[in-house]
Amino acid sequence: MERQAPQDGHPRLDPVRRARHRFPDQAGEQVLVQGKGSVTARDPQVTTAVKDVVSRLERIRGITGIETPLVSKDGRSVLVNFDMAGTDEQVE
Repeated sequence: MERQAPQDGHPRLDPVRRARHRFPDQAGEQVLVQGKGSVTARDPQVTTAVKDVVSRLERIRGITGIETPLVSKDGRSVLVNFDMAGTDEQVE
């Protein structure tokens, strides 16, 4: 059976191969660090926890793309985004 090229010029692929072609084998992940009560993202407890999270992630093989932590608008939460090797299904 011959493969036919669709109008965009790329050979037709089965759905699984097409999905692999479009998406890298990485899953986006997040860690949320949040202060309790009156503790905010600028307090030492939270900044220390965020630094610890980033430090631990940096030492794990397969973790890439660790982004600069993001502070929420209300100043209570900090979000650390990163990528983990594997698809979403494999990472779960």
